[in-house]
Amino acid sequence: MQNRYNTNHRRVRSLIEQCSGILKMRFRCLLNHCTLHYSPTRASKIVNACVVLHKIYRFYNLTDILEED
Repeated sequence: MQNRYNTNHRRVRSLIEQCSGILKMRFRCLLNHCTLHYSPTRASKIVNACVVLHKIYRFYNLTDILEED
């Protein structure tokens, strides 16, 4: 039971870290050195907005402005 939990936990954590990395590459405001100076509630709304924008990018196959240069 413990072994199965650890395996699943590792797999999910890896997936979350990958998603976090993708968001940080696209939305630089999410990087560690660019700290958000907002309350946790407001910061979570900013992260949620970034996720929604990322999903829109993916749905419409859009590229970032910087990638077009």
